[in-house]
Amino acid sequence: MPPNLQLGVPLGLGLGAATWFGVRSANPSALDTGVSLAASLWVALVAAGPLFLVLPGPFAALPEWAAAALLFLATGGALVWRADAQLFGVPITRLAPTVALAALLAVVAFKNPSPDRSGFRAGPEGSAAGHPNLLVLVLDTVRADHMSLYGYPRETTPELARWVANRNAAVFPRAYSPANWTVPAHFSLFTGTMPSEHQAHCGNQAHLRRPVIDPPETLAERVGGAGFRSAGVMANPNAMSIRGIGRGFDLWMLAPPPYPLSFVGERLRRSFAPLRFRGVEHPLATGAMVNVEVLSLLDDCDAGGCLVVANYIDVHSPFRPSLPYAGRFNGDAVRAAPGGLQASDDAQRAELAMAAYDEELLELDAALGELFVALDERGFFESGWLFVTSDHGEAFLEHKSVHHASSLYDEQIRIPLLVFYPDGVFVPTREGPVGLLDLTATLSVIATGGSLGVGRDLRDRAAGERAIQAEFYGCAHPRFDWGPYTGIPARSVILGNRKLIEFAGRSELYALDIDPHERIDRSGLEPTTVERLSSELPPLERRTDRVRDAGGWIDPHNADALRALGYLE
Repeated sequence: MPPNLQLGVPLGLGLGAATWFGVRSANPSALDTGVSLAASLWVALVAAGPLFLVLPGPFAALPEWAAAALLFLATGGALVWRADAQLFGVPITRLAPTVALAALLAVVAFKNPSPDRSGFRAGPEGSAAGHPNLLVLVLDTVRADHMSLYGYPRETTPELARWVANRNAAVFPRAYSPANWTVPAHFSLFTGTMPSEHQAHCGNQAHLRRPVIDPPETLAERVGGAGFRSAGVMANPNAMSIRGIGRGFDLWMLAPPPYPLSFVGERLRRSFAPLRFRGVEHPLATGAMVNVEVLSLLDDCDAGGCLVVANYIDVHSPFRPSLPYAGRFNGDAVRAAPGGLQASDDAQRAELAMAAYDEELLELDAALGELFVALDERGFFESGWLFVTSDHGEAFLEHKSVHHASSLYDEQIRIPLLVFYPDGVFVPTREGPVGLLDLTATLSVIATGGSLGVGRDLRDRAAGERAIQAEFYGCAHPRFDWGPYTGIPARSVILGNRKLIEFAGRSELYALDIDPHERIDRSGLEPTTVERLSSELPPLERRTDRVRDAGGWIDPHNADALRALGYLE
């Protein structure tokens, strides 16, 4: 039984009895008293959590049952006090259901506020109208080698493959993220720099606290200086946890999540329809919801000159695909599929989780197909640029690790990168490695003519090969077991077909052309290569000039969503 129900029912009965004894001198009828108490309890349970999230100090940390108790006393007492009193000829106690409904609507509005779009609609001075629109889709937690577009045997991305073929888009076969989890990867995308430069990483407790990161310049600021309007729509609340990550965006918003079922409704859903409406227990915006926001923003940009970055969270754990996708790869074992993994789980459980992950990817692909149809109807592809990528991958016991933020092997840092370019333009693909920082540079050059960060313009055929780097500052979660490397700082470099990983005082070298799964360490066979690549490793240093502590821990508004994602217990 959910904790709210375990505590809420006996608490409600006790408080109801206490309230009735306190006001019985008013001689309310049994019906009036019952309706009033039931309505006040309903208001308390629905409104307590959101209300106490905005209260200062220790009140924000009150458990939900305590918040419900205080609100119950207040509303219950107000509703049954002087029960014979009337308002517009109606007994006050009979108005209780209306009061409850009003409170419910207020809570819905509070939990799902409409973002202020005025800054985006107005745009910066010196409008870039007439320039192409730039759309970046970040498919959170999507690893490239689980996309059928990249050769995966399960048909997980048929819509993306169809649109790539229709538009002759550029598919980069070896793209890498500079980090293995959301915050540093997004910050690198928005600044064109490595984690050791922007300093948004676990070493600064970016996964727990809310520091302020002060990079010299962001992509949104750069394109804004050229007259572009910019908007960031994030479905992952973790991307909102660092102050400074959205600096320069005219609109920086968390995509409105679905309103969750009550604890009673959720229990009924799990009992009688476990494969339907599974998104309601994952309090995050679905791909279809993010699509609505993206299209709305682009409709405001029909004259061009906009940068829109959208984060899609559908494939992140917990792995709970909905029908008709649930069971597509798990078959009859769909109900046994775990929502997430620990490193202590066995291979069979990992296989079930992986199949559910693939089903979620198929579900996201369908949502992207719908977005692409809508973009095509609007004529976006004729003049706009569309980039599809990811921030990191996901591990399923490869190298004894699960989840992400637990190693720098390819399952966690190799990502997709697709470029849909306008009519009359051609973007060549590269067989060699490219990085997320190259995407930053490309966006900057298209919008402003100048590069931002250390990356290279993906359109430049003459640009030579560069070392692609990744950094991990260690991200141990004491209550979670994600693998033996989770708390160990590591750094890596990919140059040509060789990849070097350094951690815990040792190095591992892999030949990715003949060993794509990184099974055979060649450091002893190729010491000269190890020495050469070691000079290309990123610094993995900690700096204090970029970070200011804003005080406080994780934003309580995002606590439920972060707990659903597996970051909080």
